[in-house]
Amino acid sequence: MKIHEISLKRISENDELRFTSPGFSSKLKESISHLGVVNPIYIISKGEKYQILAGFKRFNCALTLRHKTIPAIIVKQKETADFFCNLVLEHFSYHTLNIIEKAKIIQIFNTLGIDWKEDNKNYLKIIDIPSKKVVKEVVKLLEHPKQVQDYIETYDISLKQTEIFHTFNTEVNILFVNLAAELGIRSVELAKLMTLVEDIAGNESVAIDDIFQDLEVDSILRNENLSKNQKKQEITQRLKNRRYTKLRGWNDQLEHFQKELNTPDFMHVSWDSYLERPGVAVNIHIISVHTMEAIVEFFSRKKVKKIFRRMLDIV
Repeated sequence: MKIHEISLKRISENDELRFTSPGFSSKLKESISHLGVVNPIYIISKGEKYQILAGFKRFNCALTLRHKTIPAIIVKQKETADFFCNLVLEHFSYHTLNIIEKAKIIQIFNTLGIDWKEDNKNYLKIIDIPSKKVVKEVVKLLEHPKQVQDYIETYDISLKQTEIFHTFNTEVNILFVNLAAELGIRSVELAKLMTLVEDIAGNESVAIDDIFQDLEVDSILRNENLSKNQKKQEITQRLKNRRYTKLRGWNDQLEHFQKELNTPDFMHVSWDSYLERPGVAVNIHIISVHTMEAIVEFFSRKKVKKIFRRMLDIV
């Protein structure tokens, strides 16, 4: 394919044809500043100008370095679909696609007029999606604001884990992902926090902004004496205390019960606080047959049974 030197002024970016981040690395910038753009970008004709199909990072880097022209290969309109499919396959060979990239690829296929329904198996194989039933759910992720999409990409969240974002409106989702980004909260932890807040809002008929304000979340975030992990723990504990109003009292009594029980080292007793009527959670680390025998002996004691009954009575 013939390589042309095209003026950067004649080339534009169409976000609908991009499925990767537009940012470029310092290493790429250093390379282009010394050697120029070695590998050509790929473009398609749009009237008297062109749009980029591949090479967004090189194009943006050349713009930053104030280059006048850039080497480019012009892809014919009739070859655009095949070219893009090959581009995705090449990209997939050295980089695992995240769910947002897959959503953007589906959107690009539609923009390019690729009738994937006629060749469904090959289409799904290219974007590594198990079935066409999932396609609509994946594309729906692009309805979320950029902050949410960026969070999903950064933490490579699965499609199942993104379901929590469908529960809340745009403003609330942005509030949560900004909090998660600031404290490094991953998807599973964030889902638990969001569920706690959702429960509080539903039970008390109160706005989520008001919950954050009442719990002084902003004040915690601004506290320079706390680490990220400490801030996360403090916010989580305040939410739990608000959601489960008796939890603090239960925890105080649990310490007393622990001493009475005199539990072995391989056993840990706690409240199962995520139930409407919390029970007692017993975590046991079994390392030998002797451990199992000790467990049977421990729970057969009349004193232990009485203590557990008293624990359950207070909830």
